[in-house]
Amino acid sequence: DYSTEELCEIAKYIAKKSNYSFTDEAFDKLNIIFDKAKNTLNFGNGRFARNIFEKAKMLQADRLSLQTLDKITDNDLFLLTAEDIEMPSSTSNEDKHIGFALT
Repeated sequence: DYSTEELCEIAKYIAKKSNYSFTDEAFDKLNIIFDKAKNTLNFGNGRFARNIFEKAKMLQADRLSLQTLDKITDNDLFLLTAEDIEMPSSTSNEDKHIGFALT
């Protein structure tokens, strides 16, 4: 398994390949998310970093869509903020059961 630092570097690399970057606050939030995710079931490692990045792009698009067009800079289009970084809902510590309910 990759360390938290390695996962952050993977996320940074994936973002850079798409001409995106993270704010310092977003990168700090990535550290927290990767630390938490490593201790959950079904953790996907490098793929998890890609999923975080893809989700961040969608959240960024939603955030920017709420702004007036003339206030969005070229830099805004490729900068991911802490607001754009989210823990995927499928990586919670809750027990997941398929089939019969446990009572």
